[in-house]
Amino acid sequence: MGGRAIIGAARERPEGLAQSLGMSVECRQQEFINAPLETVWELAADPDRQIEWWPNTLVFECIDGDFEQGCRVRNVQERPWPMSNLETTLELETLNPGRELTLRCMDTGTYTRAVLTEGQGGTFVEMEAGNDPASLGNRLLMAAAGRRLFRRWVEHALEKLRRAAEADAGEGAAPS
Repeated sequence: MGGRAIIGAARERPEGLAQSLGMSVECRQQEFINAPLETVWELAADPDRQIEWWPNTLVFECIDGDFEQGCRVRNVQERPWPMSNLETTLELETLNPGRELTLRCMDTGTYTRAVLTEGQGGTFVEMEAGNDPASLGNRLLMAAAGRRLFRRWVEHALEKLRRAAEADAGEGAAPS
């Protein structure tokens, strides 16, 4: 069974306009996944499997080649009626195989970061989502609803990642 904790302290990163105005918004949580690190990493770092665990994702595809640091990704998110689906371009900002993955939306300033650590016969995942908004409209939106939005996103992403990874690990287990 997975365990989750909300972490309050932010990691250091370059200061953006929103942070200088005190408006940066983020959420960070941890989850234990009862699956080997390799299984969790293969799921998290495979663009063809992102739709299995990335919340509300309909399309996740590399635009310019392989899924490697610096590549751009077309991401289409389902939104509730009457809004149309949201299509954005992401950049794979950090890729440390087996350890860390950071994606940043080139359109909104939103980012997600996952750090994986092997331990206790499974994998600890620390996931963070946040926004360094550049436009006034996005700064106001994030000030009003950002924390709730990112907390919900991180909770759903971790739960879906845990379910998918544990299912994969169960499929690879030897029969008793």
